[in-house]
Amino acid sequence: MSPASPLVATASPLLVPLQLEALVIEGEASPQTGELLLARHTAERGAALRWKGARASYVSGLRTLIDPRLNPFHGAVPEAGGRLALRESERPKKGERGVYLRWIVPAGLRRSLGENSLRFPALPDQWLVLRLLRRASARREVELKAWVIDGSAYPGDATSASLPVAMPDGGASGLPELAARPVGIAEPLEVYDAARHARRSRTPITALGTPWTGSPTFTTSLAENRNILSWHDGLDDLRDAQERLPALACVSYAVVGWHGAPGDDPLAALPAALADRAGPPAGLQAVLDHLRWALPPGAGAAPGPCLFHGQVAHINFWDAARYRGPLLGAPQSPPAHAGLSPQETRLSVGLGASAPSALSALVSDQCWSDEVDPADRPKWAVLEGHLLGAADPAALDTGERRRLDHPLGFRSLEAGVRHSLVRTGNGADTAPTPTPTPTPTPTSAQEQALARLNERQGALNDEVRALIARGHALRATWRERVIAVRNGTLRPAGRPELLAGLEADLAGFGQDVEAAQGVAARLAADRAALGAGLPAGWSLSPDAEPRFWAAADPVVMLAGLPGASRPALPDPLPCRTLADLVTAAPVVAEEALFPAAALSALAGTLAASGLPRADALAALLGEAVLMEQAVASEAFARAAPFTGQGDWQGWKDALQARFRSGVPGRSMVLVGESGREVRPEALVAVWGQQPWSPLYIDWDLNWHPSPGGLADWTFPTGQEPLHYDYRQPERTPAAGHEAARRVAGRSLMAPMDGRFLTGALEAALAESRLNGGDFAELTRTPLAGQELAGLTAAMRGLNARALTPSPDAAMPWLTVATDRPLQAAMAALAQLAAGLRIAATAPLPPLGASPPGEAAPLDAGWFRLEHLWVVDDFGQWAEPVSRPEMRVQPHPRSRLRLKAEVDDTQCGPFALPPRLVDGARLDVAFIGASPIRGWVYVNRLDHALVVCAGDGRLLGELALLPPGAGAPDARVVWRSLAEPGPVALAGIADPVLAHLAAWLADAAEGATRLARMMQLAEDARRAIRSREAAPEQMLVGRALAVVAARARLQSVRGPAGEAPLDLPLRIGNRRHPQDGLVGHAQGLRFSAFAPIDAVAPARAGFGAASEFVLVMDPLASVEFACGVLPARSASLPTDAVRAALARLEIGFGVGPVLFAGGVPVLPAPASTGGQWVLREPGGATAPVPALAIEPRFDGSPPAAAEGRLILRRPAPVATPEA
Repeated sequence: MSPASPLVATASPLLVPLQLEALVIEGEASPQTGELLLARHTAERGAALRWKGARASYVSGLRTLIDPRLNPFHGAVPEAGGRLALRESERPKKGERGVYLRWIVPAGLRRSLGENSLRFPALPDQWLVLRLLRRASARREVELKAWVIDGSAYPGDATSASLPVAMPDGGASGLPELAARPVGIAEPLEVYDAARHARRSRTPITALGTPWTGSPTFTTSLAENRNILSWHDGLDDLRDAQERLPALACVSYAVVGWHGAPGDDPLAALPAALADRAGPPAGLQAVLDHLRWALPPGAGAAPGPCLFHGQVAHINFWDAARYRGPLLGAPQSPPAHAGLSPQETRLSVGLGASAPSALSALVSDQCWSDEVDPADRPKWAVLEGHLLGAADPAALDTGERRRLDHPLGFRSLEAGVRHSLVRTGNGADTAPTPTPTPTPTPTSAQEQALARLNERQGALNDEVRALIARGHALRATWRERVIAVRNGTLRPAGRPELLAGLEADLAGFGQDVEAAQGVAARLAADRAALGAGLPAGWSLSPDAEPRFWAAADPVVMLAGLPGASRPALPDPLPCRTLADLVTAAPVVAEEALFPAAALSALAGTLAASGLPRADALAALLGEAVLMEQAVASEAFARAAPFTGQGDWQGWKDALQARFRSGVPGRSMVLVGESGREVRPEALVAVWGQQPWSPLYIDWDLNWHPSPGGLADWTFPTGQEPLHYDYRQPERTPAAGHEAARRVAGRSLMAPMDGRFLTGALEAALAESRLNGGDFAELTRTPLAGQELAGLTAAMRGLNARALTPSPDAAMPWLTVATDRPLQAAMAALAQLAAGLRIAATAPLPPLGASPPGEAAPLDAGWFRLEHLWVVDDFGQWAEPVSRPEMRVQPHPRSRLRLKAEVDDTQCGPFALPPRLVDGARLDVAFIGASPIRGWVYVNRLDHALVVCAGDGRLLGELALLPPGAGAPDARVVWRSLAEPGPVALAGIADPVLAHLAAWLADAAEGATRLARMMQLAEDARRAIRSREAAPEQMLVGRALAVVAARARLQSVRGPAGEAPLDLPLRIGNRRHPQDGLVGHAQGLRFSAFAPIDAVAPARAGFGAASEFVLVMDPLASVEFACGVLPARSASLPTDAVRAALARLEIGFGVGPVLFAGGVPVLPAPASTGGQWVLREPGGATAPVPALAIEPRFDGSPPAAAEGRLILRRPAPVATPEA
């Protein structure tokens, strides 16, 4: 902890507002057990009080791999009728009644101090709580009582959460010895002792808890921050002998907080924390910008330490005469008294493989309801197509997307970068045009250097991904040994060889990380040198490698679930100084008095207590007392007997609007002593009804793994829609009766991007000219979506609840030798991976070691969602499922249709088709530096297939001759058109092209094969929509490239994640107009040819790649799909294809034709260059004169000529080097 700067120590405090909320729990208790009667279940509606005052304990977390935060359903168990209910011993008791306060520290203190860092500023840990009470019998008078909360002290109160702390005496290894201890002490102000306070043991507190807690929900969840950022007032000092409360008019609370260590104050600590490594400390404005705080205009001198303050006023404590709201803030909560009841909220649940598909499940539920006209159902289909397209990683067209939901069930993992040459001038991505001076282009040496650079870059990417997996494995090993040491099953002193082995592994790991860093540095230098030597107008572009894909957890979308009731403070946060304190406000003194004497006595107690800045605390509490008087007088003056729910609602809304700025004609105007206006909401929040802050989604399901090793899933062949169909195989259990495994979990509720809904609605309205009212119900309904995080891992036997420490968290290590190497290596590896754009995620450790070779690479099955709770940070919950009027609607293409005897009234079975356990990708690449092995195109004049070499040189043609004399069947004839001499089929230099030509010229099957190939080429001309037309296409039709490619499955963990697996592979997608595949052959010897609509699929798996010969349109792409991963599209480099097409030679037969003078005349090829020649039947060639701009006829008689017109290309001209 750093000392406070002199400036901060002497300046006036900065007053920072925070949000304060209060939840009331009250009710009659059983005389025998003390259980609150409202917590008991009834057959009709279940428990009226769906709430539990939980307390987190990290005792088990230090000795097991189970995260103590993850306790789904508060430990509730099924009871009669299938409903989940708290055990009797776990139900709320009379000692848990009272008011639960929770204050939310400003967002700036919950923001990391650096990108990708877990360093957070310290939170205020000292709090003063003031209760302001008005009794119904004398509501003009207010009673004051104060408590002091020491939020960093341990051991704390029995009601505090048990958090990991470092014991003062440390461990034998010199590193902290951890223990779970209650943290946080609350005591009345009158018993506060400054000397005792100074002697307490303390732990730092940040947004993640203690340095060893690491909880993202620490600042909000009362179970984790009781007596640190929240407090329970049991009102025990007010209850009579029968433990009943007197009639209360209202209760209010105010809190003021500060940092116990002056050096932890953000204005003192953040200048150094936010500074650059070698730069000066950050200035005041930079600190305020990071915190999103704003000083008032003309605030003057720099402010001093921060005082955080908040207030919630007029908790009317279930007074039946005034409070007509629900018992709790959670949806479906009954009224707080036997009076008027608000309409019960109806919740709908959609279940899908992604957020858009879960939302479209709700759409389809409305679409097929009886209220919708069947003629309007196509409108919903249009909307659904746009919803699914909003987050589609496979880039499917709209028509395909509407038929297919499976590709949406993935999350992507960055795989690294590769580099490419790009034009940076105006000539980029345009067709080449002849110029007098050739434009400088990269040299062949530079292109070869780029190829070598990418080869090294790919190897480094693979190495870094393998190191990430290796580091996580080492961390899991370390974690298991930490647990073993704490459990006493492993004693390092007695078995040093176990630690020695770990230390050796860590040392080797660190050395390999250093080696990878060295390779990355050398690559960066070589990349910079190559880029610096490129010609003007060219540069190196870092492109993303194809991503890896991991199976995503399903998503639930809830309609009708209200969001958090927490009021939002302005952004940036308006801060003040003591000069801005409000000392006057509009009040009705006849309704509520100001407690001047009680406030003066409180100020005296503060001054005598030894609390720091007692004068400033007293001044802030004085402002809070004034605001409570203003709220109470307004509430009492405007209150009247309510005849209905609407009267109460209007009175409550008007009261809240009075203390909120920006409401015309209602907002109260408050002015500080400085004369500056102060926003009322920055001083006080008016309690309207019970708060509701959704935090978790708890889920419980029965998982039915696919039996028979996936024998019940079939892969479609040919060009059928790509998905897996569930069917009932022989000798397997009947569908719906497979052995089920119960899986339960808790997922943190995080905000999800809702823009896809707005965009989809706009697109659907534009496409179908729909009436916006068709979707009005959906858009008016509050929507909340959440991924069921951890579900996929749990279904596959992985420990989704394992604690995984972050690289820069201060974790307890076994010895110093196992601490620094892994800590430093993981931090360096994370930095290296971020620079290379490689995802640093890894699979969670398994619950138990799987036997070698027995880990299933694929998994599939179906589940039914049995229970679903939405749990808030106060401990309340709503039940969207397990109620007769509620049901879950799975996405139609994810819904598994079972037999009639299976009950699916609550939640239709949700099918999960086969997916790979680990992150993987379908890796597709072209083979060789020049992947185009040759060219073929149809010569319709000669009824032949012309064959050209990869560089465009004309080799010959395969002519299909009809049956004739001496040849009863059609046959194939090879005609060499090569220069300078003829080329036989066996003499074609490229083996791939030679095998293709020989296969087409086969004596027995060649005629059939050639006819089929020519027909496929003609079909492709009509079906494939290329990016652009090829030169001279009108003369020869569409030129098709013969390309060599390979495909394989690749694990994100490298060879360690590969498993014996062979999957069907579909190449080409006829439904996509820009898919350019005509057909393919598996293997480079071209033993067989499968057109795009062939039934027999190709195969691909891990390990060795499968090789293919593709016949494709070079200006289109080809899709590869294996069904368990998103499809990949491969395309040839556009610039290289354009250059190759410009060199492609053309030939076709002519004659006998009459020409003037016996010599043909043709226009010169203007776009690509070249020379027309006439090849006579005897083999002699002669150049063809170019047609003049103004042709003249000299009267010479015409003569007949025949042969072949051939467009010869000149040899490539060397371009100038840079």
